[in-house]
Amino acid sequence: MKKPLVLLLILLFLNVLVWFFYVPKREGDLSRELSEYKIVRDKKAKEKLLTFQDIYETKDKIGEYEKRLRTREDFSKIINYIFEKSFTGKVDIKTINYSFEEKKDLNLTRLILTIGIEGNYESIKRFLYELEGGSHFIMIDNLKIQKGNDIITGSIILTTYLKGVI
Repeated sequence: MKKPLVLLLILLFLNVLVWFFYVPKREGDLSRELSEYKIVRDKKAKEKLLTFQDIYETKDKIGEYEKRLRTREDFSKIINYIFEKSFTGKVDIKTINYSFEEKKDLNLTRLILTIGIEGNYESIKRFLYELEGGSHFIMIDNLKIQKGNDIITGSIILTTYLKGVI
C-alpha cells in the first residue's frame, strides 16, 4: 500500500519539476520568436524591403507554433477537444473556467483554462499526455491532485494562445 503511494508522490514531484522548468521555457520561446518576427516584419515594412521570402523564412522558424495556434473563433473547438480527450482518457471533467489575456503587441490572446478533474492515476496521466502532445498547442501550467480511496481529484491549469486579440 505504501509503495504505490510513494511511487505516486515521486512521479508527482518529477512532473512538477518538469513543468516548473520546461513549460516556462516553451512559453518564453514562443513569445521571443513571435516578437522577433514582428520586429523584422515592421523594420522591413518601414524600409519597404518586405518580401514574401522574408515572411516565409521567419514563419519557418516558428512553424510548430504557427501551425498549432488556433484563432479566437476556435474557442469552442478547443473546449470540445479537451472534452473529447477526457472522454477517451476516461477522466471526468467536473468544472471548467477560463480567462483571456490580450498580448496586443503580438496580436495574440492567451487563453487560461482551469479544469477540475476526477479519475484514476493512469487515466489522468494519459489525459495529460494526449492534451500536451495533441494537435492543439496546449501547455500544462499547473497540476494539483488529491488522492482519495480509488479516485484522484484535482485541478489542471492549461494555457494556449489564440491568433488575434479578443
